[in-house]
Amino acid sequence: MQADTVQQLAALGLTLWHTDAGGKRARGQVQRLLRRGGHSDLAQQAAAVRGASCLPAGFSDLHGVLAPWGRAVYLEVKRPGLFDQVGKCLRKPEYPRQDQLDFLMDMHRTGAVVGVVWSANDAITLLRPYLGAHCGHLRSIQSAPAQTIASNF
Repeated sequence: MQADTVQQLAALGLTLWHTDAGGKRARGQVQRLLRRGGHSDLAQQAAAVRGASCLPAGFSDLHGVLAPWGRAVYLEVKRPGLFDQVGKCLRKPEYPRQDQLDFLMDMHRTGAVVGVVWSANDAITLLRPYLGAHCGHLRSIQSAPAQTIASNF
């Protein structure tokens, strides 16, 4: 889901970075290595360890910067609900935790573009008002002579 969002927004000219703020990926790698080494008891303990990150609580899954303004973007990506053909809920959608909402509100107050998204389409819809100018700026930089670009900074 996050990779799809990053890929589709990259195609529109916006680079976003994934943040493993809670250390979930690192924990998974440690657990796999411990299990392979025959230390399943330690792997169980590693599962309980939460990230010792310098990032604030609730830091968003995806972040980036909109050119030419330098405006920050923070997206919290959640798993969408799953429904069958008759509308029966097979899996409830995920919702952001309070610390994630608090982080997004703090960033919004500083002027960042923030949102909670359940799909790449949600992210595109949220960022569409900013992407047109962003993409236009990138095209103008790509077609400008190097001397012109340097004088803009």
